[in-house]
Amino acid sequence: MKHDNYQSGKLFDFSFKDGWKVDGWLFTALIFLLSFSTMIVFSASGENAEMMTSHMIRCLLAIVVFVVASRLNVIFVKQLAAKAFVLTVVLLIAVACFGDLRMGARRWLDLGLMSFQPSELAKLTVPMMCALIVAHMGLANKLRNILLSVLVIVLPSFLVLLQPDLGTAIMIAFSGFAVLFFSGLPMRLIGGGFLVGAAASPILWYHVLRPYQRERIMTVFNPEADPLGAGYHVAQAKAAIGSGGLDGVGWLEGTQTHLGFIPEQHTDFIFAVIGEEFGFIGFAMLMVMYLFLMGRVLSILLKLDDIYAKSFIGGILSILFAYIFVNVGMVIGILPVVGVPLPLISYGGTATLTMTFSLGLVSAYSIQKMKHDSSG
Repeated sequence: MKHDNYQSGKLFDFSFKDGWKVDGWLFTALIFLLSFSTMIVFSASGENAEMMTSHMIRCLLAIVVFVVASRLNVIFVKQLAAKAFVLTVVLLIAVACFGDLRMGARRWLDLGLMSFQPSELAKLTVPMMCALIVAHMGLANKLRNILLSVLVIVLPSFLVLLQPDLGTAIMIAFSGFAVLFFSGLPMRLIGGGFLVGAAASPILWYHVLRPYQRERIMTVFNPEADPLGAGYHVAQAKAAIGSGGLDGVGWLEGTQTHLGFIPEQHTDFIFAVIGEEFGFIGFAMLMVMYLFLMGRVLSILLKLDDIYAKSFIGGILSILFAYIFVNVGMVIGILPVVGVPLPLISYGGTATLTMTFSLGLVSAYSIQKMKHDSSG
C-alpha cells in the first residue's frame, strides 16, 4: 500500500455512496466476542443490573469506535503517531503526579465525567511510534534508530511499572518489540537484547519490582505454599475450571462464581467463570473465535506492502495474542498473576475501547487496500 494511494489531508475517509463499510470478518468476530462477554459478565457480576447497564453501554460504544476507526484515513493517523505518543507520555507523567490512588496503585486520571487509564493508550501509541521510526528511518545497521525505538518502548513501560502495573508494562513493551521484530530487526540484535535483559533482571527483581510482585512470580513455582494468600486467586480459579469439566455446570449455575470464591471474577479472572459454566467446550469455542480474529488480522497484514502498516498491524496482532496467552496462563497457574484482562471479554472500558479502536484501524487498512485494488 503506497502513501500516494490515499488522501493525506483528511482525517476521515467517508464516502456516502460506499456506506459505513467495515471489514466484515473482523466485525463478525467483534460482535461474537462482545456478545459472549455480555453473557459472562452478567453471571460474573452476580446479575448486577447497574454493572450490566454500564457494560452494555461500553460494548455499544466499542462497536461505534470500531466503525468510526474503520473509516479513518490511515495516512492521516500515521501522521499523528508522534503527537499521540508524546501525549501518552505526558498523561502517564500526570498519573504519577496526581492520578487517583485505588487499592495502593495510581493508574487512573479522573476527568470529572469519567476516569480512564492512560497506560491503555500506550498499547496503541507505542507500536504506532515504533512503526513510524521503522518506516522513516529503518533499523538495519542503524544503531541510533534502534536505540531511539528502545527508548520509545522503555520510557512508557517504566512509567507504567512505577504505578505499579506490571502486567500492562509487559504488554506495552511486548507490543513495541513486536513491531521491531516484524520490521526485520537482525536476529543478532534481538539475541543481544535478550542478553542485556537477562543481565538487567537482578536489578529489576530487587530494585524495581514490589515485594508482592516478586511473591506472585514465585507462587507460579509453588502455588500450594500459600493457598490462602498469594496462591489464593489461582487455587480458586483452578477449582472453578476443574468443576466445569467438558461442558460446564451451566450458565448462571457456577457455585465458585456465585458464592464469590473467585477474586476479580468479572475482570482479570473472568476466564475461570467461562471454564466453570461452559467447560472445555466453551473454552474451545472462545479460542476458535480468537484464532479466527487473529487469522483475519494476519491475513490483512500479509496483503500490505507498506512497512509502516505491516509493522504496526504486527504489533496489534502480537499484543492481542499476548493478552490472551498471559490472561489464560495466569488463571490456570502457569504464569504469574499480573492483572491482564481477557481481551474483549473482561469487564472494563479503557482496555476494550483501545482494543476495538486498534482493530478498527486494521479494518481501515483492509477497506482502503481493497478500494485501491479495485480502482487499480
